[in-house]
Amino acid sequence: MAPPSDTAKELQELRKGRGLAADDLRDRMGPRLRALCAVTEADTAMSVRRSIVLKMTELCEELDEDRKLAARVAFGLATEAPGVTLEDRMIWLASFMRKDPKTAIRRVDSAFRMLAEMIDELTAEGASPFTPTGWYNHTVRSILFMDRAVPLLREERRIIATTDGVKELDIYFSAPRPPNFDGSDRITVQPLYGGEFVADEQTAPGYAKFTMKLPQPLNLGDAHEYGVELTSYPREWMLPYYELAPLLPCAHFYLRVKFDPNDIPAKVWRLNGVPRFATVDFKPSGELLSVDRLGELAIEFHGLKPHLSYGVQWQ
Repeated sequence: MAPPSDTAKELQELRKGRGLAADDLRDRMGPRLRALCAVTEADTAMSVRRSIVLKMTELCEELDEDRKLAARVAFGLATEAPGVTLEDRMIWLASFMRKDPKTAIRRVDSAFRMLAEMIDELTAEGASPFTPTGWYNHTVRSILFMDRAVPLLREERRIIATTDGVKELDIYFSAPRPPNFDGSDRITVQPLYGGEFVADEQTAPGYAKFTMKLPQPLNLGDAHEYGVELTSYPREWMLPYYELAPLLPCAHFYLRVKFDPNDIPAKVWRLNGVPRFATVDFKPSGELLSVDRLGELAIEFHGLKPHLSYGVQWQ
């Protein structure tokens, strides 16, 4: 049997003692699990625990039933399996499987190898030139002002470096436009704080790349925050949705939209991890949202998955 990978070894650290209920959970998390859950030293203990529990619960669902149970018992996520130590939980698992404890542990190890493969794929830096390398978004806070002739987007982002010597960020923005758009307006972004733009390129109609130079290089695990403001087309040309589709896992996304109080959409609904471009149907497909009398709404998302869309759509 092949030795466990580094990621599998990180998972093995989590199963010791009380598992994911351990007091020192943050200290047990290795670099791959921290990257997976977008955990930083600034996060509270409760936030760290919530992130890793949600992520492990989610990944365990991808396993077959036997391995899923084994992994959940090992982590201490299975309420039906009593025990404050790993040994206690393995005795319960062995009894449930009608096997000896060594066989139960082998089943857990098998589950952890599969989980490690998933984690390695999720945290690997992609070959696509559009995928960020050396960093990822931990938290995104967006305010979309739709109450003006040319909508304005204000974004504040917290990023985490995944390697040493990160000096610049390549940031992509898109503003999809209808097929009959006949204007020459382009995406314009201004830095508010945290960096300066040294290059920009309109990579395709409705898409733009901006290169931000950081105040100082970031090293592995360093956090950095920056803010920008973006404008593009007049409101009548803007498609009726706003979405964030991360290329790497993102821990948190907070969104506030301000519509014109005299022109509030009849329906606004939540896009909660839908396939990209599913919004082109413009049909209510998620949770309907309430807009207050000032034309404002606020929503939040946690544990965003790569290549899925999160945000709001309206009609």
